[in-house]
Amino acid sequence: MRLPRYAELFSNEIKVDNLLLGNGFSRNFSENFSYGNLMDKCEGLKWNEEQLFEKLQTSNFEEVLKIIHNTKMVNEVYGIRYDEYDYAYENIKKSLINAVKKVHIEPSDMEGLNIRVGSKNLLGKTNRDIFTTNYDLILYWLLNEANNNHRRLGDMFRKDRGYLYFDEHNNRKFQSNLFYLHGALHLYVEDGITKKISSREQNKDLREIITQRIDHGQIPLFISEGSGSEKYEAIMQNEYLKQGYNTLREASGELTIVGHRLNEDSDQHIIDAINDSKIEKIYYGVHGERVPHDIEENLTKKVEYFNSENFLLDFAE
Repeated sequence: MRLPRYAELFSNEIKVDNLLLGNGFSRNFSENFSYGNLMDKCEGLKWNEEQLFEKLQTSNFEEVLKIIHNTKMVNEVYGIRYDEYDYAYENIKKSLINAVKKVHIEPSDMEGLNIRVGSKNLLGKTNRDIFTTNYDLILYWLLNEANNNHRRLGDMFRKDRGYLYFDEHNNRKFQSNLFYLHGALHLYVEDGITKKISSREQNKDLREIITQRIDHGQIPLFISEGSGSEKYEAIMQNEYLKQGYNTLREASGELTIVGHRLNEDSDQHIIDAINDSKIEKIYYGVHGERVPHDIEENLTKKVEYFNSENFLLDFAE
């Protein structure tokens, strides 16, 4: 059965209430963000860590991290202590961060004028909040561009004391706010405060600043734990991430999901937040015509599917 385009779901003007974006959204701009490419560019893994990826026949970092976590938990039950698990867990996370940094494109590399225009229009037409589990800078750049004409999109950060920091009360002047549910390259924690790196900082390129900070040991705010329960625990330990998660859990109206698989193993916390919310209907984007069999099994909301291959082009006009 043919799935409709997003625009075909509406009789009049396209409507977007809340928006949830996953890795598939960034891949509109570059295949650099695919899991396979991240694995190819990954450096710093020890031989036995590389073997884990090969044995599991996966390039998904979260799947490997989940296996390590579960193995350590089983060993603890049987009184077996092996500190190498902790080292491997942290080293794989750091390798993922460096891989994302390495493959990241420049703003000038965001190919496809129509896709770029469509993305900015999408953000500008979202009536409520925007959520993403991506770590990259694509949305950061697009939000700045979308705000050039109308300052209506925020991200809960304000500037004071010479730096940008998360302020839970800084959402009142914006119609919509962008939340990085799992952190991002340009976010970091210092002295217990979540801060944001600005492209205007020191008049340097944003990627250059991030690279310098990582090289000096300042790791970005990244939630890459393997299972949904582990991610949830990590999210609850950071006020910014907790705010984003609770905002999703308290959302109402309709939710459009693009580029997100909602895997019940690694994304159960996202599924739980949606099910706990007051969302009445979900528009779920499928890349192609094949509908995942488990989406409606996991979600308690009414779901309507659409073909997301031309999703951004629907907003380019």
